[in-house]
Amino acid sequence: MNGQSGRFLCTSASNKSRFAQHGPVRVSPDGRYLMHEDRTPFFWMGDTAWNGALLSTTDEWDFYIRERTRQKFTAVQFVATQFRPRPKGIV
Repeated sequence: MNGQSGRFLCTSASNKSRFAQHGPVRVSPDGRYLMHEDRTPFFWMGDTAWNGALLSTTDEWDFYIRERTRQKFTAVQFVATQFRPRPKGIV
């Protein structure tokens, strides 16, 4: 991001997402499971797309996110920094 700048506006959720309906996710009082603020259970159904956001086209990434949403995934883990492969010969 060297030399980059920009702005964004953060607003309250305007849709009916599970987070708008039930609140943020937290650990249960007994530390054994995840739940929303209103105590609705949260099942972590995650996928790993390590460099998906970095290496895919906008259309490919949009398709991926639409599919995971359709499949009811609740989380996707991915790298949020620039991917830098190791030089050959370095283990």
